[in-house]
Amino acid sequence: MGKGDRNDNIRMQSMRAALDRATLTEALNLVEAWNAKLAEGVTPQFSPTIGCAINAGLPWLRPGCQQTTDLDLRRIVRPRDYPIAALKLTCEAMCRGQAPKPQLIGLFASPDMPVATAHNRQI
Repeated sequence: MGKGDRNDNIRMQSMRAALDRATLTEALNLVEAWNAKLAEGVTPQFSPTIGCAINAGLPWLRPGCQQTTDLDLRRIVRPRDYPIAALKLTCEAMCRGQAPKPQLIGLFASPDMPVATAHNRQI
C-alpha cells in the first residue's frame, strides 16, 4: 500500500464521517419538526421513517391513547424506510382493536421521557 492509497483511505473516511453527521442532523431536524407539528395538534403532511427516528436517537413512539407503554421502533418488523404514520396502530387497552387509529404524541429518546422535555430539546 503506497502513500497515495493511504491518503485516499483517510480522505474517504473523512467524507463518510461528514456524511454521517449530515445524515444525523437531517434525521434529527425532521423528527423535531414532526414532533413540533404533533405538539401543536396539527397532523403533519410528512412522516419520518423508522430508520430516521432511530438515526435521530428518538426510537420510542408514544401513541395518544390509553396504551400503557410506548412503542420501541427498533423492535417493529418493518423496513427502516417504512413511514411511521403508516404503521397500523390501534388502542388495544381500551377497545380491543375496534377503536380508530390513536393520535400520535411524538418520538422520544426513552419511554419515560416527559412530553414537555422532548418538545423543548435544543438541537
